[in-house]
Amino acid sequence: MQLDAMGLDNVQSKLFQPVKASALLMSEATAFYLRLKGDGKDKVFIRAAQRNAASVIEVLGDRPINNYASSEAGKLRDTLLDLGLAVTSIKRMFGSIKAIVNLSMAEHGIEGRNPFASIHMPDETITDRQPISLDDIRRIQHECKQVDDENRWLLALISDTGMRLSEAAELAIDDIVLDADIPHIKLIPHP
Repeated sequence: MQLDAMGLDNVQSKLFQPVKASALLMSEATAFYLRLKGDGKDKVFIRAAQRNAASVIEVLGDRPINNYASSEAGKLRDTLLDLGLAVTSIKRMFGSIKAIVNLSMAEHGIEGRNPFASIHMPDETITDRQPISLDDIRRIQHECKQVDDENRWLLALISDTGMRLSEAAELAIDDIVLDADIPHIKLIPHP
């Protein structure tokens, strides 16, 4: 069988056409990102990536990562602002989303610009945080005694001591000294 000039040109044009990589859906890109970057990371890193991608999916849909537009990324920003999230939180979320999209585009040979990369963020408006009223603290402590489970014990403990949640959650039983002249907590790091 002999190819005529037109047939050969047709075959050559198909052979040398660049292959367009198919883009992953946001959910797939997130799973891919966590498979490559999540090994050895703590739960907070994994949950943050999943939660941030879920925000994209909830507001913009689970679409191929190169099908989102910058205007849609702006819509996500505006939605998060309307929900009352702080600008610093939104910036942190966008950092995670950008990392997911960048890695997936680079690893899968997807050309184009990351639509979440150059989104303008407004200046942070700083508001004075008001302390929780003593009446509210006492009401919460009362409710904690009523339910009587580990979560409420932690809440009651941090409301009385000012400890961070992570500090209270990492306490060992020996760290709580109730039979001393002055009951106290030994706040020491544990492995």
